[in-house]
Amino acid sequence: MVTSTSGAPRPPREASRRQLPFGLTVCAVILLVGVLFVPSLIPATPVGQPRLTLSASIPPWNTWTCNPNNPSPAALNIPVPNPMYPRYPKASLTVTYEFKVVGYVKSDLGTTVYLPTTKAVLPTTPTGSLSLTLPAKNVTIAGNGWSSPTLLSETTKLTSKENFSAASAYLTSSKYAVMANAVSGSLTLEFRWHWSFVPAKGGAAQNGTWSVPSRNATSPYLPSIFYPAPYVGIVSTTSSPAVAGTIFNVELKGTVANTSFRMVLEYPNNGTEIQSIWENSSVRATLFNATVPLSYRNGAPLPAGNYLIHVHDICEAIVQMHSVVVVTDDSLAGPGGVPSRTMVWA
Repeated sequence: MVTSTSGAPRPPREASRRQLPFGLTVCAVILLVGVLFVPSLIPATPVGQPRLTLSASIPPWNTWTCNPNNPSPAALNIPVPNPMYPRYPKASLTVTYEFKVVGYVKSDLGTTVYLPTTKAVLPTTPTGSLSLTLPAKNVTIAGNGWSSPTLLSETTKLTSKENFSAASAYLTSSKYAVMANAVSGSLTLEFRWHWSFVPAKGGAAQNGTWSVPSRNATSPYLPSIFYPAPYVGIVSTTSSPAVAGTIFNVELKGTVANTSFRMVLEYPNNGTEIQSIWENSSVRATLFNATVPLSYRNGAPLPAGNYLIHVHDICEAIVQMHSVVVVTDDSLAGPGGVPSRTMVWA
């Protein structure tokens, strides 16, 4: 599950708000790491190199209030019924999703919510799908009730006839967490979405049904009522390309004091973990320099290729992702000592 543990951190600061009933202080999480990035160069796993499993557990020293067990805490993967009838070229597809606070109180007003990139997928027949991507967005809680229907919405025009399969349509954040400027377990959000078509010749919109928010879900889907992960951003990273066998640094900001992060290095084509290391921050940290060896667990340098680094918080929510190109020739590496200023949901 994990390759090393550097010790239990001291307890984080206490939540200053209400605690809602479905949280668990310590829960086991089975985390199947997903694929966001398809590289042009995928290194093969050398024969005899051990692979980490795709599972991980919340560490026993955790004092946060975490979401109940699910494969991707605080992420979105919400099904709705697929369209029943074909749609034709030049018809417009609009995808909209909304969120609201469960048990809203006045102190929630103005809280920033960090929404990852999401994609609506409508499976088609005989194969394939019609999809629409909604970019990552930082929004503020404006009050009680659902967010504005125009806040999180995208529209595209069909270029060909689409016949839809009997499978469910779904909205997914590809296992990456929704975050907020809130203590873990102190804020609960619920999400819903639907699709809508306007015929090519115009007329009334043909709306799909809204999804119904739930604390439970049947695999592969995820709960749509949950605690967002406390905000964590990336300040800077080691330059990419980076040399095999060296240490890759990821400087984090946000909720970084008195906690732990699981740093994962993986193959981007299948999510298999190469490194999985828990690192602990100090009680007064305002920035945290997380590290990942660009090598196998036995110390052998990685072959040249593209890899992914995931940052998991102590509740196992994936709060950041960074791609890195590994080279074996020092002359091909990025400028020494000059970090790339990669900002993700900053």
